Amino acid sequence: MLQSDIIYLSTITVDDKALFIDIYTDPEVMQHVGNTLNVQAALKLFNQCLNQFSKVKPSNRMYVIKSTKNNQKFGVIGLLWNQPEQDCVELGVMIAKPFVSKGYAYKATALLMDYGFVELKLKSIVVFCNETNVMANRVAKALGFVSNGRIADKHTKHNKIKWTALNRY
Repeated sequence: MLQSDIIYLSTITVDDKALFIDIYTDPEVMQHVGNTLNVQAALKLFNQCLNQFSKVKPSNRMYVIKSTKNNQKFGVIGLLWNQPEQDCVELGVMIAKPFVSKGYAYKATALLMDYGFVELKLKSIVVFCNETNVMANRVAKALGFVSNGRIADKHTKHNKIKWTALNRY
């Protein structure tokens, strides 16, 4: 388990299905991530994520962000092995609407970055933030990510900023 003073990350389990579906089917949350999914598509993605933990070479690892005080679920965060560079992964985080702008994305990202660099020995981690998502871009910069310019997301038609953090351990 990965833990800070106010949150911890636990691997996604069947008990997290409702949270996962709520987040991926919420147009307000997904406006910064990608296309909003319908319940069937969200359920399919959830099951794919669950199955990754049994694989030796996963395509992703998803975690639930929870409160250390009462186990309240704030969102999901994950690592995706989808980058062309070896030992580089994409990190993505989504916070449920009631918990946005409370520091949970920052804390969760910092925890998962440390895990990726120290335990998984990754060389770099990238995040893609909609250029209009001021908070996400602020978090990336605060955590030491460096902007690598803008790219056009062909799926969402949004411009995104690619941020990269290099392993300093």
